[in-house]
Amino acid sequence: MKIRIGNSPALRRLALPQSALRQSALLLKLASPLLLLLTSAEAQVDVLITPPDSDFTIAAPPLCSTSSGELAAATLAAKTVATDMLVTGKYRAQGPDAHPTPLGDCSAADGGPFTADLNGRGINILVSGKTRFADDRGRLAVFDFYAYDVAQAKAVIGKRYEGRSDEAPNFAHQFANELYAYLTGEAGPFGSKIVFTANTGGVRELYALRLGTAEATQLTEEKGQATAPSWSPSGDKIIFTLQKKSATDLFTIPSAGGRAQRITFLPGSEKRPRISRDGKQILSSVEISGAESLALFNFRGRLMEKLTESDANDIDPAWSPDGSHIAFASNRDGRWTIYRLAANGGDARPLVQKKGSDCRSPSWSPDGKLLAVSCTVGSEHQLFLQNLASNELTQLTFKGDNTAPSFSPDGRFLVYRTVAAGRSDGDIAIFSLPALRTTLVLQTPTDDDDPSWAP
Repeated sequence: MKIRIGNSPALRRLALPQSALRQSALLLKLASPLLLLLTSAEAQVDVLITPPDSDFTIAAPPLCSTSSGELAAATLAAKTVATDMLVTGKYRAQGPDAHPTPLGDCSAADGGPFTADLNGRGINILVSGKTRFADDRGRLAVFDFYAYDVAQAKAVIGKRYEGRSDEAPNFAHQFANELYAYLTGEAGPFGSKIVFTANTGGVRELYALRLGTAEATQLTEEKGQATAPSWSPSGDKIIFTLQKKSATDLFTIPSAGGRAQRITFLPGSEKRPRISRDGKQILSSVEISGAESLALFNFRGRLMEKLTESDANDIDPAWSPDGSHIAFASNRDGRWTIYRLAANGGDARPLVQKKGSDCRSPSWSPDGKLLAVSCTVGSEHQLFLQNLASNELTQLTFKGDNTAPSFSPDGRFLVYRTVAAGRSDGDIAIFSLPALRTTLVLQTPTDDDDPSWAP
């Protein structure tokens, strides 16, 4: 089942407030080249990072075509490329809404040069090409994409994709990844999947969103409260918590959707599960006698080992990428603090502490060097990034209520839930670490929560 989200697939960009910039702000280079970081956790100075808007403009008018059917596919392909490039937060991207017709001569063999005054329009890269149907019914199509560099006055990328005409978005994602790699030297994330939950009619189900599109696919129809989905390391299944009546247990479902399989049958509640790196164990919080502890289960639902046990609540567990440690949130010291625990046991030690704040929802970067968390700032939650080598804690978001961060597979983006001022329902947003910018990618009439990026 597919549902269309909102009236327009155009992305909305959320500008961070310039007023929050302080004279005391200090920019420091992180060990990772992706970011500029900030301030010492000890000093508890929150530093706003808002780079100026990029003047680099990518234009993606409809690809050239000769029929109305081809034009629809050509327009969708161009719109998808523009939407993808907007997600990065690094570029200005102008799609078919800004340029409803091709910019120049469609007879060009390599996407250019065109007769349109691209310099005068402030365009740096022109996405161009042709779409043509390969059969009489319009089911098969050929998509030729080019990236035309205005400064060099030549095409710098040329790709041909052949397949079903309804695969236009998939081909566009592939080309957007090629373009992003050309501009940055790094692989693009476009076309990757994000699973999340949505509350409709009093029940919460799982949905999957393909980054760069405006459609989400419903994965479950359990008519309960499905929460906290996460992917298996291989990406073939999704594990989640499902509450029906008085029972709260762990379930799995194929990542493409299908029948959910119940894993645990204990009298207590199991929450926020995570599958181990080898795919053989499930890490979860478990509540049996009042307080929540961390425990390991096998896929037959057997409780293998309790990792923590105290009068406090230990929740939100997350495996480190190498499987050697577990980050989790605990209120054992009075406030919610992020702790680290060796996977083979031992004492838990504080990992992320922010004075006067509660911090939850840890998410490891794929290289294990950073930890994204959500901490309270006044009455709201904001995203922070902890450099695990230097213990520097950096505030990333400053508007709305922001929770449940999850890293992209390449470590350059965070997907998270955001509740804008004046709203009660959550939406899905992405924070670009290279651009230090937030983009709202999913806004619906429902309450969306718990996003998790596919591996």
